Amino acid sequence: MTRFRKHGWALAIGIGLLVGLVLGGVWPRARLHATATDRVENFAMATGFVDPDTEAVFYLDYLTGILTGATVSRRGPGLGFQAIYSANVHRDLAAFIQSAGGQPPQSPNYLLVTGSTKLPNTRNMNFGNTIIYVAETNSGVVMAYAVPWSQAAYSANTRINLELIPWAADKFGGAVLRPD
Repeated sequence: MTRFRKHGWALAIGIGLLVGLVLGGVWPRARLHATATDRVENFAMATGFVDPDTEAVFYLDYLTGILTGATVSRRGPGLGFQAIYSANVHRDLAAFIQSAGGQPPQSPNYLLVTGSTKLPNTRNMNFGNTIIYVAETNSGVVMAYAVPWSQAAYSANTRINLELIPWAADKFGGAVLRPD
């Protein structure tokens, strides 16, 4: 008992310090990354991280079916967007549905979200850490788009224009959610 009283204060301070560090968020330190999604009438917007330090914004126009994306320039304000992405969701949806023997909806209704992923890089292309999911609610089809990414081009502030890569598509819904 005397031994504990003699050295117990050091143990108590050590445990208190460790608990304080963990509760204070100093150790272990985990980075927090959040994405956002919103929609209004005929437009949807979502964000996703293409690398741990760079976020992209994606915008879907329901009427044209054009999905665009961009990352801002790191070089300073007023320099605009550095990486620009695009895809034709209407075309990709129609191609998928027609390959399955169906008819694409006359008035598509979309949902847009992003997710975090690590796709395998190829010799010709590297991919960002986000994937874009577009669901068409009339048909139940969900499509996934990969984001080409070049950290070297971004660091050099080289403007790039690339197509988003249709990565996957499948029909998840069996019933028509909203008739045309």
